[in-house]
Amino acid sequence: SFILPLIPLVLKDAGIDLMTIGQIGSTFFFTFTAATIYVGKLVDRAGSRTIIITGLLLYGVPALFFPLVHTTALFYIIRGIQGIGNACLFVATEAAINILSSPENRSKNMAYYTLVFGLGFGLGPVIGTSLFDYWRELPFFFCTSIFITSTGLIVIFFRETRVEKREKCFAMLELVKILKMPILAGCSYAFIEVSIGVFLSLYLDSIDIRGAALGTIFMFFAAGGMVSPIPAGHISDRIGKRKSLYILAAILACLTFSFYLSPNY
Repeated sequence: SFILPLIPLVLKDAGIDLMTIGQIGSTFFFTFTAATIYVGKLVDRAGSRTIIITGLLLYGVPALFFPLVHTTALFYIIRGIQGIGNACLFVATEAAINILSSPENRSKNMAYYTLVFGLGFGLGPVIGTSLFDYWRELPFFFCTSIFITSTGLIVIFFRETRVEKREKCFAMLELVKILKMPILAGCSYAFIEVSIGVFLSLYLDSIDIRGAALGTIFMFFAAGGMVSPIPAGHISDRIGKRKSLYILAAILACLTFSFYLSPNY
């Protein structure tokens, strides 16, 4: 998340129009989504360690070149490659945590993972935007150096654990049918999140919110994502999941629309 709010600003500085910026943002999430299914199969064959290393390199190395290129096609390619790398990281890391955790500790370990991810995601934009204010290439170089360091740590310390294969419980269409409401909710939320990720920094820049202040707003967005599942879970237990989705979706829609009413809201 060091570079997440900075990517639209770099694209804007390169003279790229808003529609193309949106398309480049969508390219990242499209390749991430498309690669996820295949990455899962690769994790089963090659193990988590190899795929995590692949993901770190596919995301970290292209980040080094992002502020240096000025060709629109290269921006598409870089973000597409990073989307595949992101898919490798998410799928392989979560698979590794599930495999390495004993059944009684699995939920707890996933909660720790979510907490650490949220902390990193929240602090990253503040650091990245501060560095960007000082020297525009610096956060991208810093991002690459951290990914290279992480690769070294995985190579040295991570030990693969194999699990025996089990029969599939559900066919894909069966699963989609059973989980259609959560899937639709997830798609709707992803649409909002992608829009915020791609355009929020441009919006804030247009009303003269820059540097660490811009990163702090992204940090609050991440902090809200960390805190909100607890009360949302309690509400869901009391009034039901479907009603909760309607209420929370309505709140999200109103808050998003409120950007139009006041730039300082």
